[in-house]
Amino acid sequence: MDYERIIQELDSLPKKIAAQNEQTESNLFESILVLLSTFSYTDGDIDQSEENFAKLATLRSKIRELVDSAGLSESTTFLMERIEFMKGFIDSSLNTRSISKATIEEINDGQSSIEETILESLGDVSVEISSEILNAFAFLLVAGASKTLIEDSLEELIVGNQSKLGLVSSLLNTKADIMFSSVVRSYAMMIYTALGYDNFRYEGGLIADSRPFCVERNGNTYTDYQIQAWADLPDWRGRMPGTNAQTIFYYLGGYRCRHWLVPVKNETN
Repeated sequence: MDYERIIQELDSLPKKIAAQNEQTESNLFESILVLLSTFSYTDGDIDQSEENFAKLATLRSKIRELVDSAGLSESTTFLMERIEFMKGFIDSSLNTRSISKATIEEINDGQSSIEETILESLGDVSVEISSEILNAFAFLLVAGASKTLIEDSLEELIVGNQSKLGLVSSLLNTKADIMFSSVVRSYAMMIYTALGYDNFRYEGGLIADSRPFCVERNGNTYTDYQIQAWADLPDWRGRMPGTNAQTIFYYLGGYRCRHWLVPVKNETN
């Protein structure tokens, strides 16, 4: 199996998602500017009129639509497509014919539940983005802010600046990365377990800022019981909340970990 291909995907997908999120932010801000132009202003300041407040009350669903159409739905689709691609890659790279039909169905049912949870979580991100924008605009309307200040404030919130990520990026970059790596690893581990593997080599190489946890394990082989025991270690830099004897196989070193548990053949497989 081409594990370098998997590790490459773990490294490249977050960059692709981040680029897509930046484009979404740009598109979203342009759409918000159009929306702002429907409000009335006097001498450059937004009117604190009944008409403007009535419009504000109808904005939540409109902003949610703009968030999705600006590119968030494309990011969601891309993420799910890459998950399906990696599952197919894992299937095609291993001899899974020895796995019973019932076990395969059980694995697929489990993955379907996980992927439904992912979609719900991404939907929550869309709601959170919409609420952040609506709340910021409502505050500026109540304050009677200038059109320039409103535009500048919303641009900083949505697009970000040199020292701050934009709204979509800050909420989705890390979340999408964790979702992708943990779901793909969990699927692989279910296949490995069904094939009888219980020894694994910690692969992925090292980079300049590799955390000590990964440096210590890179290239070494461990039993599944040894890997489970890692969850009992004192906290290490980057450790994911919720790391336990089960999830350690999916989270490994934690945030942005690019390592993979490569199954090692023994007498039974």
